[in-house]
Amino acid sequence: MTENHNEDHEMVSRFQKGDMLAFDSIFKKYNAKIFNYAYFLLKCKEDAENIVQEVFIKVWENRENIRKHSSLSSYLFAIAHNTSIDLFRKKIKDKEFKNFLLSRQEPIEDPASADMEFREIENDARKAVEKLTERQRQIYLMHREEGLSYHEIADKLNISVNTVENHMVATLRILRKQLKSTSMIVILYCYFFI
Repeated sequence: MTENHNEDHEMVSRFQKGDMLAFDSIFKKYNAKIFNYAYFLLKCKEDAENIVQEVFIKVWENRENIRKHSSLSSYLFAIAHNTSIDLFRKKIKDKEFKNFLLSRQEPIEDPASADMEFREIENDARKAVEKLTERQRQIYLMHREEGLSYHEIADKLNISVNTVENHMVATLRILRKQLKSTSMIVILYCYFFI
């Protein structure tokens, strides 16, 4: 184990016993990193600040469930990632946000062609999912279709959260490689369906 992991392990142990100073230490160590990550995903300072608050509220509420043998930073960043994506999905339903996205997209000259392009992307994505290993496909579908968190998947499959994260990272890398185009439609497709 690394020194950083040992330090985190000690802070988590103290925190789970009710030591508020340990919680404060965890917050001080990770809040700026989580803010930067959320800001990178959402491009909005206020949203990133809200994500930091939500992450640490969730950590506080679920402190008994933090596994001491797991990486604290992976646990925190998984919460930050999932919370950020949830917020992005909520915002996409907002008319003003949709208008913002539309203003950033080049006008579609041929809607039929765009519809065909989207169907091709969707078809390519399905084919890419079929080519994943059985475990990658299982984890991907549990997360994307069933809406399970990495922790829930890890519990159901009796594997570590890190293993789930590693499979998802590899899976997303494979799927994004299959969808090489960088148009807004592909970016949105990746966010909502992959």
